[in-house]
Amino acid sequence: MSRLLVICFDGLNRKAVEKYNLKNIMQVEYGDVVTGAGMMSGALWTTLITGEPPAKHKIHGWYSQALNDSFYLDKLGFKVLVRYARNPIVVYYPFLDERWPSMFLGIEHLPQETIIKRNTEVYEESLEKIQDPHWDLFLVCFMIIDNLYHYGKLDEGAYRTADRWVKNLKEAGNPEWTLVLGDKGTDHRPPGFYSSSKKLSLSSPNWRDFYKIIMEDILKC
Repeated sequence: MSRLLVICFDGLNRKAVEKYNLKNIMQVEYGDVVTGAGMMSGALWTTLITGEPPAKHKIHGWYSQALNDSFYLDKLGFKVLVRYARNPIVVYYPFLDERWPSMFLGIEHLPQETIIKRNTEVYEESLEKIQDPHWDLFLVCFMIIDNLYHYGKLDEGAYRTADRWVKNLKEAGNPEWTLVLGDKGTDHRPPGFYSSSKKLSLSSPNWRDFYKIIMEDILKC
């Protein structure tokens, strides 16, 4: 199995990536991801890891019961992506890491320094864990762009930081394939964003396409 690094940024879209020429995020292929209008982050990130639409998994936002139980989706019978890897590492991905609510829920009401500090902590933990030579699927979700937007302090520097984090994680982890995903724009409007370090030749993909690609081509399920 190939080593797959999946880096998610809540609130990231293609327009911002191109505007600031974020070369580490652009990679070999990148573009828009089709999402339904009005879909919230919780619904989109859940669809990515289950391959099912919100109409089926029933998570439309930050549903507290699911956030506080990393096996909530498994208990409902969904084929959760990371369970099919031999040695996955998950760092602060909502609905898969029970630490997420205490770290990020309501963070947009805290000082800017706290927002940056907590997201940096996620990055530093990721940078440490990705150096483990045995992982096959690494999944991390950063909230810095969305957090700073809602706080009113999103600027070019935040995007440059995100771009640098992608570069450093790729270098430290040496994956065969890296996916960078953004769920939507900061204004909560579609489309989402994807970037792949290898050519996928996708045309207007949706979240369920990435689930299928990872399950079939990487996890061999």
